[in-house]
Amino acid sequence: MGKSKAAAGRLDTTEADKATPKSIIIYRGEVGNNVRSLMHDWRSVFLPWSSKKLRGENRSLKDFLAVASIFSVTHLQLFTAPSHGTSLRIMRFSNGPTLSFRVLSFTLRDELVAKQRRPVNLDRAVWDVAPIVVLNNFTHPEAQRRAEVPLLETTFKGMFPTVNIQLDREDVWSDTDGEGEEVPLQQPFRHHHGQCRIKLQEIGPRLTLQLVKVTNGFASGEVLYHRFFRKSAEMVARDGAKVRARQSQRAKRKAEQDENVRRKRCRKEERLQAKRQRREEALKQQEQNPLEIAGADYTSGVE
Repeated sequence: MGKSKAAAGRLDTTEADKATPKSIIIYRGEVGNNVRSLMHDWRSVFLPWSSKKLRGENRSLKDFLAVASIFSVTHLQLFTAPSHGTSLRIMRFSNGPTLSFRVLSFTLRDELVAKQRRPVNLDRAVWDVAPIVVLNNFTHPEAQRRAEVPLLETTFKGMFPTVNIQLDREDVWSDTDGEGEEVPLQQPFRHHHGQCRIKLQEIGPRLTLQLVKVTNGFASGEVLYHRFFRKSAEMVARDGAKVRARQSQRAKRKAEQDENVRRKRCRKEERLQAKRQRREEALKQQEQNPLEIAGADYTSGVE
């Protein structure tokens, strides 16, 4: 009974871990030291559900797709530093969407700590607990009129694990010698609802992001939003048709490749099966007529 309960507990933990959002955060291309430091600081924001020492500058997106399917990774966050500035792309495995941001400004953690009079002392236990995301002004009526705001809210919420609030109630029972007697309490009893004050302190990094483009696929697909380019209805329909045609051709090529691989495997298996059959027939023939084979060898040797 104890073993079954322990196994069930491990199974529940595994299922909960699979449902928890996980992020791979890397940089691509030529970037400076500040962008690399920003990437490492940004990784610490998503700990413990982020890889801390992953090196992915020499790997393709297909490699990350394969890793994501194995380790249940949900997001890929990619820093780049093109000529016009620093950019950040947030891509959801494996069907998108992809959100492209321009990093208008950023401040590293060390810079923020250096400016604080009383910096907080962070130990390793802090990074073992997932953070809580707090969104402000996303539900404002003016913000809801913009089509990209609900998608931003959904994306940011989906990058962090949900908070499960569990309240444990403990009932304390006491027996007395008679009714109406007073029971002394160990601590003073407060009739009013207790309130506590939480003080937040910034630990960094600090980023100012500007949404530039949204596509409905993983690093590709139809453009759903662009900040600097507005498409007409005809252009949207034409581009959507091109994207669907390209996806259809890609799926067709993949199906043909899978069929070719299957056909080659079948041919190889048929050749191996025929070889095994010939070997078995030769062994059976040798077992049935061992003297004929020996006599033939002896006669040929006399001649």
